[in-house]
Amino acid sequence: MVKSIFPRQSEKVICFLTEKGSVYSYLPNGKVQRFKTSENLIKTPYDITVFIPDFDWLVRNGPKEKWRQYAKNPLEYSGNLTDYAYANGRKLTICDRDGNKTLENSQLNTEKDRFVAFCRQYKDSVKVDFHLPVSRFPQLGFRPYEFSYSQINKNGEAKKEHHLGHSITSICFDSGWVRRL
Repeated sequence: MVKSIFPRQSEKVICFLTEKGSVYSYLPNGKVQRFKTSENLIKTPYDITVFIPDFDWLVRNGPKEKWRQYAKNPLEYSGNLTDYAYANGRKLTICDRDGNKTLENSQLNTEKDRFVAFCRQYKDSVKVDFHLPVSRFPQLGFRPYEFSYSQINKNGEAKKEHHLGHSITSICFDSGWVRRL
């Protein structure tokens, strides 16, 4: 399993912006709400938000394993993230080191590291291709990944709604200081 190497966050994050202009704000309940600038629309908050590292961070700090066969450059990495998030038969799942799914933001406040599992869905099984560490705090260049488990279908499975955001370009802290990429 991959080792997490994300630092603790000392300052409180108020909001962050992405390269396409979306503004994500932290709500009092710990959820993150997205304002989609291009549509002038406030989106319903998802149950959990984590941050997937960018290609450069992975090359410098990431695991030296299977993920490299799926992405040899930033463009290929970005395309594969999108494929695993949205393509039929593939999925991204947030889990802890033991493979337990993360279902809500409060689970991120534990000492357990979190990972994104890149999976392929088959008729009767799921195969994990590889894992990458995720951050519970926004980092410049990282991409927010939001999801909720909502209604239960007739098979007793929760339906997953999700959104993979664009790269973070600015982070606003409670001290008023803003970092820009």
